[in-house]
Amino acid sequence: MSSEAALNFGPFSLFPRQRVLLEGGVPVRLGSRAFDLLVTLVERAGEVVSNADLIARVWPNVVIEPGALRVHLAGLRKVLGDGRQAQRYIVNVPAQGYCFVAEVITTSGLKMPTAAGVETLVLPAPRSTESAPAAPARLAAPDMSATLPLLPAQVARIIGRDEVVADLVSELRQRRCVTVTGPAGMGKTTVALAAARQIAALFDDQVVFVNLAPLNDATLVTNTVIAALGVGALEAASLRNLLAYLRDRRILIVLDNCEHVIEAAAELAETLLTGVPGVHLLATSREPLRIQGEWLRRLGALPVPPLLEKLGVRETLRYASAELFVERVRSSQDAFELCETDLPALVEICRALDGIPLALELAAAGVDRHGMRGVAAHLGNRLKLLTRGRRTALPRHQTLRAALDWGYALLPEEERRLLRGLSIFRGRFTAAGARALMHDAAIADVEDHLYNLVSKSLLMSDISGETVQYWLLETTREYALAQMESHGERAIVALRHATHMMELADHAESLRPNLSSVEWLARHAYLLDDFRFALHWSLADSGDVKLGAALAGASAPLWYALSHVAEYLELVERLIARLQSLDPLEPAREIALREAHGHALWNIRGSAPEAIATFQRGLEVARHAGLIPEQLHALWGLWLVNNSRGDYPMTVHHANHYGELAQLTGNPADAIVHDRMMTLSMHFTGQHARAYVHARRVLGQPLSVYVSARRSGFQFDQRVAALMTLGRILWMQGFPEQAIDHAEGAIERALNINHSLSLCFAISVGCGPVAFWCGDNERAERFTRLLQDRATEHSLTFWGQFGAGYNLVLARRRAQADLVEVPASWPRSLRDTLCTLDPALVCEGDFERGRSGVVPWITPELLRIQGDRLRHGGNIGAAGELIRAGLQMAQEQGALSLSLRCAMSLASLLEQTDSMRAAREVLAPVHARFSEGFNTADVRAAAAMLERLE
Repeated sequence: MSSEAALNFGPFSLFPRQRVLLEGGVPVRLGSRAFDLLVTLVERAGEVVSNADLIARVWPNVVIEPGALRVHLAGLRKVLGDGRQAQRYIVNVPAQGYCFVAEVITTSGLKMPTAAGVETLVLPAPRSTESAPAAPARLAAPDMSATLPLLPAQVARIIGRDEVVADLVSELRQRRCVTVTGPAGMGKTTVALAAARQIAALFDDQVVFVNLAPLNDATLVTNTVIAALGVGALEAASLRNLLAYLRDRRILIVLDNCEHVIEAAAELAETLLTGVPGVHLLATSREPLRIQGEWLRRLGALPVPPLLEKLGVRETLRYASAELFVERVRSSQDAFELCETDLPALVEICRALDGIPLALELAAAGVDRHGMRGVAAHLGNRLKLLTRGRRTALPRHQTLRAALDWGYALLPEEERRLLRGLSIFRGRFTAAGARALMHDAAIADVEDHLYNLVSKSLLMSDISGETVQYWLLETTREYALAQMESHGERAIVALRHATHMMELADHAESLRPNLSSVEWLARHAYLLDDFRFALHWSLADSGDVKLGAALAGASAPLWYALSHVAEYLELVERLIARLQSLDPLEPAREIALREAHGHALWNIRGSAPEAIATFQRGLEVARHAGLIPEQLHALWGLWLVNNSRGDYPMTVHHANHYGELAQLTGNPADAIVHDRMMTLSMHFTGQHARAYVHARRVLGQPLSVYVSARRSGFQFDQRVAALMTLGRILWMQGFPEQAIDHAEGAIERALNINHSLSLCFAISVGCGPVAFWCGDNERAERFTRLLQDRATEHSLTFWGQFGAGYNLVLARRRAQADLVEVPASWPRSLRDTLCTLDPALVCEGDFERGRSGVVPWITPELLRIQGDRLRHGGNIGAAGELIRAGLQMAQEQGALSLSLRCAMSLASLLEQTDSMRAAREVLAPVHARFSEGFNTADVRAAAAMLERLE
C-alpha cells in the first residue's frame, strides 16, 4: 500500500487507485458501485454531492432505477458501521444530495476539509407554521421539579439484546434522535424501554413513554404526547403549547409504534428537535421517520443455532433464540428441562421462526399442548400455531398473523401486490426477478417499491455484491403467500416464477465457461431452493410439465455442483414419466434432460441398463439434430457407464469417437475432456505409458481451460479426476510415493472446492486403491470413512458400494471378517479393483474375465493369483506357467508394481523347489528398478524375501 497515499477516517484506510478499503488493516468486502460511491464522497468530504453527480460518477452513460442510489448508499453505510458507537460518516441532505461528514486525514497527516456543522447548516425550519410564543395561552408554566409518569416496568428478562441496548444508550448520549426499526415482533419496544431506563439518570429521570399504537387518528399524535407528559388543561393542547412547555426541559421522549401514523409522528419529531434544544427522541417504527438528524438502528433477529453442527444443551442455549424459547417455556412449565433429544426440534423451531422474539414466545406457549417436537411438526402452519400471546398484550402482539396484518394494512396497494408476488420465491431474488413476476401488473418503479418494503422491515436486502439481493423472512413469506392465495394470484405468479427460473438457469449456464467452478457456484448456489420449488410446481396439476422438464435439464449443473443427485433423480424420473403422453421437447432441451438423467442414474444406481438407454436416446436425438456438442455429452455419459460395467475396450471406442468429434468443435475444453477419457481408458486396457502422457497433458493446462464446454464433465472436477488417475498410473509404474502424493492432492482439491461427487469419485476409483496398494491401512481407513460419510450424506448409493467394498478389505486385514463372496450387485469396476486388494476375494468369474481379455489392467494380477492357488494345491508346473505369463504381461505393460508381485510369487515357487539362486535372479532385478517407496508394503516384502534368499 505504500505506493499510494491512504485516505484515513475512523478505523478505515481508503486506497482509491488500488480499489482497496481496509478496516484496522483488514480488507473490507465492498461491491464496485459502493466503492465508487465511497471514493466520490470521501474525496469531496465536507461538500454536499448532488445525486446527479454521484450517478454520473458511478453509473456513467447508464440509465439506472431511481432507487438504486439509495439502496447502494444504505448498504455502504451498513458496511462502514455508520451509526455504531456514535460514529457518523454519510448524511443525506434532502433535496440536495449526500455529504461525507467524518474527518479525513491523508497518510501525510494533512487534514482534508471536514463537515463540522454541516447538519445544522442544512436544517430546515419547523414544518409547523406556528411559532412558539413567549408564554403559552392556557398551559401553566412547567414545574421543573415535577415527576413524569413512570416508564412501563420490565416484567420479563431481556435475552440477547444487551449489545443493542448498550449501543442505543451510547447513541442517545451523542444523538438527539434515534429510531429503532425492524420487522414485526423483533422487540423494538422492549429494547427502547430498556435503553430509556438505563439512560434516565442522564436526563434527571425526565423520560416519558408515548405509546402511539392505539391511535386510529394521526391528528391525535400531539395530544397523546401531551397526555403522556401528565400535564393538565388538555383542552388547550396544541403544538405551540407543547413547545412552550418543553422549552427549558432536558427530556427524553420515547415515541413507540410510529409506523401507522408515520407522517404525523415525523412532523412532530422534527418540530420538537428544531424547536426545543433539550428534547431527545427515541422512536420505534417498522420504517424510518426520515427526518433531519435521525439516527437509525435496525433491530435484527436473535442468533439461531446452526443446522449441521451437533451441539449439546449448553452450547445450544448460548444462542439467544434458543435461550429465549426455553425460558418462556419454563415460565409456564416449572418442571420443564431441556434434554438432548429435544435439541433437533429446538433448532428447527428457532430457524423456522427466523429468530423473531415474538414468534418464539408464541411458539413457546404451545409446548404445554403439543410438546417440543409437536410444535416443530406444526411449523408448516405457523400462522395458525402461533396464536397464544399474552391476553394483556396489544392485539397485534397476541398472534403472529395479527402482527403481520398490522404492517400489511399500512402498505399502498401496489406494495401489497408486490409483497404477495414476492412470496413465491423460496430463496433470494433480485429486482429483475421481482419485475418478472409483476410485468403486467401495472406496477411502475418496482425497485422503488422494493426499497420501500425494505425500509418498512417487510423485506430483507443484501447489497454487498454487484447486484442487490432481497429475501423474505419465512414468517413474512408464509403470510404473504396466504394473502396471494386469497387474492387468486398464485397460478399466474407460479408460472412466471418458473419461467424466470428457466431464464436464470440458461443465463447461469452461459456463464460457466468463463468462471471457475468455485466462482460459478458462489454466484448461483442461492437459486437451488427456487429451482426445487419450480420443479415441484411443474409436477402439480396446475403446473407445466414441459417447462419443468426443460428447467430440470437446464438447472442440472447446479444440482450436481451441490451434490443433490438423489433428490434430483426423483424429480427427473417423475417428469420423464409425465412426458410420455406429451409432444417431444425441442432437441437441445431433451438432450440436456436425458444427459442429466443418465448421470443421476449412474451416481445412484451404477451401470444399470436404463443409464445406457437414456444416454443412447440423447445421442440419437443429437445426431438427428446435427448437434455435435450434445453428441459429445452423450458419449461422455456412455464412456462413464461402460467404465463402471468393466467394459474397458468399449470405453476406448467411445473415447476415440469423442476425440474425432471434439476436433470439429475447436473448443480446448473438449480436448481436455478427451485427454481425461483417454487417460483412464488407456490405463484400464494396460497401456499405462500412453495413459501417463494423456494425464500429464490434462494437468499441464491452465485452470481456466478446466471449465468444460457446457455440461461435459460437469459432475466431476477435471483436475481432481486427473490427479486421481495419475496416482493410479504412477503406482503401476513403480512410483508409490508419487502415487500417494497425487492421491492426497486429489483429495485436498475435492475438499477445497467442497464437491462431494468429485470426492467420492476420486476415492472410489483412484485414491482408495492407491492407499491399499501401498499397504497404508491408516490412510486407506481415512479415505474410506470420508467416502462413506459423503456417500451417505448425499444418498450416493453407487459410491457407497465402493465404501462397503473397501471396508470389507480393511476388516479382513484386521482379521475382523471371514471370507465372504463379493456381491454380484456391486459395480464390476469395484469387483475388478478388489481383486488387486485381497486375493482371497477373487472368484472363478474374475479369472474368466482375465482370460477373455476384457480387463487387461489386472490380468497380470489374476494370472499370478491363479498360479499361487495352483502352487498351494501342489500343481507346481501349471502354477509356474501362469505366474511367468503374468510377469511377462506386467513387464510388457510397464507395470513395475505388478511385475514385483509376480516376481515375488515366482521366487516363492522357486524357493519351494529349493532353487534359491533362480529365485534371487527372478526377484532381484525387478526390485532393483525401484527408486522410491522402500517403506511401502510390497517393496518391503520383496526386500525381506531377498534377504532370506541370501
